[in-house]
Amino acid sequence: MHPRTSRENHRDRRLAEHARDGTRAITRGFHFDETFDYIFSFHTLHWVKNKVKVFRNVHDHLGPRGKFVLLTSGRQNETISRVFLSEKWKEQLQNYGPRFHSADASATQSLLHEAGLSVQRLDAEYWSTFYADKNDLIKWLMTWVPYATGMSYDDSVVFADEIAENILTESVKNGVTDSIEFKTEMLVIEAGRDT
Repeated sequence: MHPRTSRENHRDRRLAEHARDGTRAITRGFHFDETFDYIFSFHTLHWVKNKVKVFRNVHDHLGPRGKFVLLTSGRQNETISRVFLSEKWKEQLQNYGPRFHSADASATQSLLHEAGLSVQRLDAEYWSTFYADKNDLIKWLMTWVPYATGMSYDDSVVFADEIAENILTESVKNGVTDSIEFKTEMLVIEAGRDT
């Protein structure tokens, strides 16, 4: 565990609340009286289950030559999934339901087409993020673990610590010893309205 200040605890709880509120707003829909040349979505769509509804909203608000630029998680990270699927946490997670809804490149492309968007670019890339130490990694994990699990803050810290241990082990196995490397698949997408 790492020592926490009340300021860090408050910040992490606020971030989790913003993630919940933003996801609700995206899935409920939005309406503007105008169209846009660009609509951007960075690191949010993997929290949304009904992606087609979001993509239809985007379609309806893009101008004729408008562009939708999307950066989102691709395949779910196996290092993190092992913790979510472990017997140790099964009882606590069973009533909360999944909150992370990643989709691979092929599924995302199909959903974009279903919503009337044509894909001009779709790259699945593995990105590495480096953390100075385990405490640094846990701080990042705590920005989303409470939301993703529905657990109390204290249980979320224990859960995040277990994920951090898995990521640390994987990083060392890959030869990274001066920091902690976390690799994840990201989808980089540009799409526009079908003509």
